[in-house]
Amino acid sequence: MSDQGSFRSRKARFRLLERLETRLDDLPVLAAVGERVVSLDAQSSSIDEELEELARLDPPLSFRLVHLSSEAVPKTIGGALANLGAGKLAREVVNLRGSAQFDPKTAGERNLWIHALQVAGLAKTTAELYPDANVDPDEAYLLGLLHDIGHFVMLHQSPWEFGQVSEREWTSGRDVIKSEVEVCGIDHAELGWRASMQWAVPESIASLIGEHHTFKTNIAPEYEVLMTILRLADVTSFVMLNEPSWTSRPLPEILVGIRQNMDLVGGVPFPLDVERFAGQVRYVEQAAARALDSMVPKRNSPEMPS
Repeated sequence: MSDQGSFRSRKARFRLLERLETRLDDLPVLAAVGERVVSLDAQSSSIDEELEELARLDPPLSFRLVHLSSEAVPKTIGGALANLGAGKLAREVVNLRGSAQFDPKTAGERNLWIHALQVAGLAKTTAELYPDANVDPDEAYLLGLLHDIGHFVMLHQSPWEFGQVSEREWTSGRDVIKSEVEVCGIDHAELGWRASMQWAVPESIASLIGEHHTFKTNIAPEYEVLMTILRLADVTSFVMLNEPSWTSRPLPEILVGIRQNMDLVGGVPFPLDVERFAGQVRYVEQAAARALDSMVPKRNSPEMPS
């Protein structure tokens, strides 16, 4: 990296960390999610189910809800909403109506949500396929949804730098980390951890967010299986995004793709049925695409290829 590039990355890091102190409260939700929040009846008996449905589609909204209920250490979106209670939940719905909103316009921006939904769905699927792990599938879903919250913070606070990273070619999380450090002076995992600590997100979630791209883990032993599930979902989603036709191939080829990336997971220290997992990836991919398309239809534009 040139001296000029190094100076620029240090400046970007300083700016990101400075803004982290003051600008988390306006982390924007998907515009379509915000519009639906506006239509919610804060006094409705079904407000918690309706808000949970929206939060499952939007990492910033889920992050906000976990933060607000963090004193009770929520592990699922439903748990976070239950911790808030009816009165506080109604007030939060009103507050959300004035929240900043964001409409993805580029492939890189759209892929943020696609990747989050894919990883959440794959993590939930893995927990369901391996019940002996004693991992709540909804807990796995929440972690998958939030694992890249640092990317959302980066997009919001340093959109130019985010664009520079998203336009580069990469094939794994390690490539992304390297690009982010070169451009921003900080990677999304560290940024996500710092945002989690700043917003008093439970330490168990914060540590998993911060460590999901490194094998030098500082997480508690009881979360090691959950971390493995997260990494498996993460690397599988990378293959999905980089090879759009991958899940349409015969099952043996999908299996090869998963096994080739196992070294990025660090191995799977439990008897996961890889063939059953491989059989689910196309359904998770389709479900994630349908969910986002229902909220953010694709555009025919130079920025967003159809």
